[in-house]
Amino acid sequence: MNVNVWQDGAMRKEPETRFIEDVATLRALAEPTRLAILSALLKPPWPRIMSVKELAAELGMSPTRLYRHVRQLEEARLVKVAETRMVSGILEQRYQASGQNVRFGADFLQRHPNESMAAFHVLFDEFARGFLKAKEDAAGRDDADAQAFKPMMVAADATVAPEAAEELARRLRALNDWFHEQPADPDGVPVNVMFGFYRG
Repeated sequence: MNVNVWQDGAMRKEPETRFIEDVATLRALAEPTRLAILSALLKPPWPRIMSVKELAAELGMSPTRLYRHVRQLEEARLVKVAETRMVSGILEQRYQASGQNVRFGADFLQRHPNESMAAFHVLFDEFARGFLKAKEDAAGRDDADAQAFKPMMVAADATVAPEAAEELARRLRALNDWFHEQPADPDGVPVNVMFGFYRG
């Protein structure tokens, strides 16, 4: 799931990007089940179109539990009906994410700190769960993939020259731009990335 929070002034309208600019949408995102649904729909290849039953099977949940969450995501315009089809005489709706990326403006998050913290906690928790599962899956393996894609996490703080801080911010933005320019590869390797920067 691509979520971007940058202090970059005016948000540029990018194709296939869902901008969150209201508290109701932020609240809809800041819930683990809804985030899991959105994350499933944002997996490559884009666009991924799934019914509630297909989502339930992938997430290991009951369809009954997901219907309410899918409706809330639809009301928040985070997902939309992509197609309908008849299944055993019943009209089934299939959904896709409203954008391939989700972007917040930093000023928006600062104006709504409580809702922002809730959203960050959900995002961090999902990343941490995936990270720990990847570490568990890689444990004991000695093949090339396990070595090349060994999960890593870095958390650091330091006091550096202003020029070095500016260079770090520039490099992270360049890395983000490069990452999002990579074409989807259905035969490729799924990766999960989370990084951030702020001046203390």
